[in-house]
Amino acid sequence: TYAKNENPKVQIIQAGTHIRNSLSVITNDYGFIEMSLAFRDPTLAEETSMIFIDVIKEYYAEVKSEKSERSMSFLANRRDSVKNELDLTNQRIASFYDRNKYGVSTRPEVYLKEQEVKSEMLARMYTELVIAFETTKAQYLKESPVIQVLDLPEPPFKTLKPKTFGYTILGILMGLLIGILLVVGKLIAEDVQSIVVSALEEQMSGITISKDPPPKKDS
Repeated sequence: TYAKNENPKVQIIQAGTHIRNSLSVITNDYGFIEMSLAFRDPTLAEETSMIFIDVIKEYYAEVKSEKSERSMSFLANRRDSVKNELDLTNQRIASFYDRNKYGVSTRPEVYLKEQEVKSEMLARMYTELVIAFETTKAQYLKESPVIQVLDLPEPPFKTLKPKTFGYTILGILMGLLIGILLVVGKLIAEDVQSIVVSALEEQMSGITISKDPPPKKDS
């Protein structure tokens, strides 16, 4: 909505530039993230903020939990592999007993011992892998970062509009006050000037100037 170019690629670039210039993100030492998004449309600002929150959650979940996920994946694959090998070994043992249930041995008894030892070893390995997987899973769930929104973005309940009528009345009153002050100031200045001139004239009228020379002194 903020892009004026008709080219879709240019519109995307312009929209991204507008969002980047309108977004402010601050992270303090306590792990709190303060995000501010300045849009003309409050609804668009709210929706965009929620998208940013979801992106931040996914980013933290991916980055912080990557190591645990790799460990869980390895343990799960190894567990399943050992389980398959254990099942196959147990099937061989069962097949051996089934073929020799009448006392006719088609294979040496050493083979049976080897399979039984292998089965016990695989069973222990499988048990340990299951425990390790569940422990890693519990640790993963415990350490998975949780982004909790403390202050949800909400549009203003009431759109603030300039009070044109009030500002107009205030301007008129201020103009009248300034005009009155100028008139009063001019009148006061004229009165002060008149008083000063009158006082000077009175002082000048009380002084007499003599034209006769001063009298001579007897020697």
